[in-house]
Amino acid sequence: MIYCSLKQSFMQLLVASPQLVAPKVIPAIEKAFGKYHITIAQARTLVLDTGRIISQHITFNDFTLWDHLFFIQQPITLFARADVCTFSLQCMLKNSLTTTLPQQGTVTLHEGQQCWSVMQPSQLELQLQPGIYRFFHLDICPAFLQRLCTDYPFLSAHLQQAETAPSRIFSKQETGISPEMKLLIDQIIQHKGTGYGAHAAIECWARHLFMLSLDKIAQRYEPHSLSYQQQQKERFSAIRAYIHNNLDEKLTIETIAKHFHMGTTCLKKGFREQFNTAVYDYILHRKIDKAKVLLQAGMSVREVAWHTGYSEQGNFSRVFKKHTGIVPGLFRKALLNAPDLIEDEKQI
Repeated sequence: MIYCSLKQSFMQLLVASPQLVAPKVIPAIEKAFGKYHITIAQARTLVLDTGRIISQHITFNDFTLWDHLFFIQQPITLFARADVCTFSLQCMLKNSLTTTLPQQGTVTLHEGQQCWSVMQPSQLELQLQPGIYRFFHLDICPAFLQRLCTDYPFLSAHLQQAETAPSRIFSKQETGISPEMKLLIDQIIQHKGTGYGAHAAIECWARHLFMLSLDKIAQRYEPHSLSYQQQQKERFSAIRAYIHNNLDEKLTIETIAKHFHMGTTCLKKGFREQFNTAVYDYILHRKIDKAKVLLQAGMSVREVAWHTGYSEQGNFSRVFKKHTGIVPGLFRKALLNAPDLIEDEKQI
C-alpha cells in the first residue's frame, strides 16, 4: 500500500492505494482543470496516475471555505483528518460520500444534501469508487458560533460537548440544499474575480449560506426561533436606527460595517434588499433632511454643518446645493423670509 498526503491549512487528506505510482503534489490547479478554480483560493492538486484530487480553500475571520474535487479512475481509500476540533457545514455537490462515525455508524451524504457535523482531531476513512466527486464545506470558528448562542441556544450544548464527544453529525437529519443555497454556492465556486472585492463578495455569499443553513436546522431544534429573514430585518432596522442617531458624525460604510461586525459588501447588499435604497444615499438624504430642519430653526450654516457631520462648511454647502439646488444660506432665508439673516459666507 502506497500513501500520499495532501496538506492544506489544518486539513489533511491522505490517499492510500496499491496502484499509486509516483504521485506528486503541485501548489496550483492544472490548466486542464482551470474552470474549477476559485481564483482567490489557495489550491493544491494531488496528481495521480489514476486521477486527480484538487483541494482549495479561502480563510476568513469567522470560517474557512473549502472546495474538494476528486477525479477517480480506480478505487482508492481516502483518509480525512483535521488538526483541531472542527464544526462544519457540509454540502455534497457531485456524487455521494460514505464514512463510518464512532457512535452513528455508516453515514452517507448524497448529492444535493447538506448536513452539520463536528469533527474531532481524528481520522475518517472514505472508500471512493471511480467517478467525479465534489464536496464543499464551511469550517466554522467556535468563537463565532459562541457569539451566535444567544440567537441559537441549541448551539451551546454542542459547543460544550465538543471537547469530549466523538466526531458526529449533529443536525437531526441530512437535508437538501435549497435552491437559494445552491445559487450562493454556485456564485462562490464560479467566481473569477480577484482582489479585495472578490474576497468581500465571497465572504458575504458564504456567510449568507451559513446563516440560511443554520436557520434551517434551528427550526428543528427550536421551532419558535426567529427565521433568518426576520433576523436580517431586525439587524438592518438596528443599522437604520444607528444612522438616525449618529447623523452628527462622519458616517461611512466602513465605520458602520465595523460597528455591526459585518463586511461592507454584506452591509450594502443587505441594506438595499431591506430598504430598496443604497446605504450611502440613505445617509446623505437623512443628513439633508436634518439640515433643513436646523436651518428652518434659524441655526447658522456653520452650526448646521457641524451637526450633520461635516468638519468643513464649504463641503456641506456643496453637498446641500447639489441635492436641493440652492445653497443653505439662501434656503434658510427663503424659509424665514428675513433678508437680514442671509449668511455672511462665500456662496458656492
